[in-house]
Formats: sequence, structure tokens, C-alpha cells
Amino acid sequence: MVLTGPVLIVSPHAMDEVLGCGGSMAILADSGTTVTPLVLFGDGKGADAARRDACCASSKVLGTDVPSFAELPENAGDTVPLGDVIGIVEKAIREAAAATVLVCHGGNLNIDHQVAFRATMTAVRPVPGAKVRTFLTYEIPSATDWTTPGHGPPFRPNFFGDIELGLVFACTCGWFQAITICDRIGSAVAMHYRTFAPIRRSYLVYDGPTHRLLQSMIR
Repeated sequence: MVLTGPVLIVSPHAMDEVLGCGGSMAILADSGTTVTPLVLFGDGKGADAARRDACCASSKVLGTDVPSFAELPENAGDTVPLGDVIGIVEKAIREAAAATVLVCHGGNLNIDHQVAFRATMTAVRPVPGAKVRTFLTYEIPSATDWTTPGHGPPFRPNFFGDIELGLVFACTCGWFQAITICDRIGSAVAMHYRTFAPIRRSYLVYDGPTHRLLQSMIR
């Protein structure tokens, strides 16, 4: 896995980053790359409080920086001015000095996921002085599985990397949230790319044989 760091991970909700690219986060952090998670939506109450606790615990296991929370209203991404969300992501990019940015794929039915994708894609646009050179998206199957054909671009990863060790850490983090993520993570740990002029192409996906091996170990 060769990505230019530091890396900013933009997540619509707490733990989406683990479901989507937790294995990759672990591998990057283990290589010495600074990985900074940013969670956009959620008020820290009720179920979101539990997700936040799991998110912070996961960051310790994966070796990333402590997550930051923007606290935008959950499942109400269409009520927040897009410019405000873009500003939050742009600030996070500056503070992290990010050269690589990851966000969830936007081709699904969840409005928060769509807004996170649109805002991040805008925030990494190639403007004078921009530091971001790689922009990738990861899949969260719990959202994309319900998307009908024709509703947004499909998720089509095209660069493959072995993240066997990282996947073990990601599944460990899944237990913090008291859910079984192993069946999802085989396709979840993947990334899609969008190329702009100064942004190079890069792409990451988890391989199936290792996923099947891990499933047998967990069972």
C-alpha cells in the first residue's frame, strides 16, 4: 500500500470509517503514516454516544489520531448548507496537512453519506496551493447494498492491496460496537478514486481469500 501521508479519513458517522476502511487505516498507521479521522454527523447522544465511544476505542487499536467530531445533525445532511460542510472538511485538511483524503462513496441512499462525499470532493478540488494529491472513496455496504441501478455511480474499485493484518484489527474494533462486521468488511475495505489534474490515481481493495480465512477464524 503506497499512499502519500498524512491521511485524512472523512466519515459520515462514527464507526463508518472502520466499516469502510478500518483495515487500510491500520496498515497505514502501522507504516508510520499519520491517519486522522473526521466524523461529520451525530450529536453524541443516545446511540451516537455508543458509536463515538467505539470510534475512540478503535482509533487506539488501529493506531490513528484521536477522531474529531463536527456534530452536524444526523440523517439531516440535506438541512445543512453544503458550504458549511465543505468548510469543515477544508479546515480538517489544513490542520492535518493531508496529502491523501478518503471519504465514503457517494452512490448510496443515505443523505449524510451523499453530503459527506459531495463536500469532500469539493474540498479537495485542485486550486492553487492545494496539498492533496490523492483522493479515494471507500464503500460502506450497509448503505450501498440498498441502492438501485441508476441511483448514482456504482462502486467499482480497481486497485488491490493485501491488508490481512489490518483486517484483523478492524474486526477487533467492530466488537467494540457489539456488531459482527466480518461479513461486510470483505467488500467494505475498498476504495474508489476520482481523478483531477494534479491528483494521481490510486485505489485499494481487500482480497477475498483472506476475508474467508478470517471468517473461519472468527467462527
